[in-house]
Amino acid sequence: VTKARISNLFSVLTSVKQAEEAYYLENNDYSISWDALALTLPAEKHPIHSFILQVPGAWSVSLSTSKSCVSADDARVPGVQIYFFYDNISHSWKGKRLCYAKMSNNKANEICQYLSGRKTPNSNNGPDTDNIYFVE
Repeated sequence: VTKARISNLFSVLTSVKQAEEAYYLENNDYSISWDALALTLPAEKHPIHSFILQVPGAWSVSLSTSKSCVSADDARVPGVQIYFFYDNISHSWKGKRLCYAKMSNNKANEICQYLSGRKTPNSNNGPDTDNIYFVE
């Protein structure tokens, strides 16, 4: 169930990323507002900011204020955060999907390992922070 919840978030992120890429083609920039995107949002959504969408007790999705990616987490799956980086950014992770797991959270690491197909992270943010797994 946990893996399915996180996998479903990747579907949501993919839809948002596609809407952002379409917006970029028209405006030569990414948006940080849900209202600017041609995207059907879930009925139970609760925007808690112009760039954060939340379904209470379940998941939240955020547009990056740096306009580099869309990210999400699920309150029912602590310690895991996922990212999908946009195609038109000058960053080594452009176009990549990532799963971040708290280094000390074994369950979070198991989920990211499952999603990435890797037993070890591609990178981390330093001691006692996050393991980063690339999801292909």
